[in-house]
Amino acid sequence: MFTQQRLLPNTQELLKETNHLCEAFAISESILARYQRNNKQLSDSEKKAFASLLLRVPHDFLTETVASLGTSKTSSIGPTTDLGSLIDNVFGFGKPLKDVFQLLNQELGNCLNSPRCRVYYLDPTDNLLKDPVYATASTLDETTPLGKAVLTGIQREIAGTLYLPLSFEGKVIACVESAWGSPEKGDKRRIKETLQFVACAMHNAIESERLR
Repeated sequence: MFTQQRLLPNTQELLKETNHLCEAFAISESILARYQRNNKQLSDSEKKAFASLLLRVPHDFLTETVASLGTSKTSSIGPTTDLGSLIDNVFGFGKPLKDVFQLLNQELGNCLNSPRCRVYYLDPTDNLLKDPVYATASTLDETTPLGKAVLTGIQREIAGTLYLPLSFEGKVIACVESAWGSPEKGDKRRIKETLQFVACAMHNAIESERLR
């Protein structure tokens, strides 16, 4: 005859946590399915919440999951982009800021058909626009094309160089400097998605660096 055994307190707590996590995922999946049916876009705060969640997901599991989706179900960020590898490398907690920005520069270059792209992020501690890849900086004022693009939030093209402000949660946080690049020559949807992805990835990389 079998007798029911009481679970140890620690085991009970683990089961509760697992159930709560599964319930939260089920609710999220239901909401996302409704969004998809109604063609509703995620808000900036929802995107930020998902990005924060990605930082907590084990890298091997995240890469394996994205890879299992197949190319037809992944984002249109780029036809030659290994999306799983890109997500793993730019959203992983503790990744060096220089390495993350270097990957984002490459993705932007592919998207904008530019031989050289650089991203300058706004450092609020000293009001400078900084490029961690080449360790250079630009002042945040209207004397420079970078500063003017960030302050006005308006795309500019000067002497063959494109300056694209990047926004996150409605606030300009960086600027792309693209030599001979043009958003008019490529797929507008792909460019929009890439810029959103870069802004989100860059924000999380900076936050990760700050928390280290």
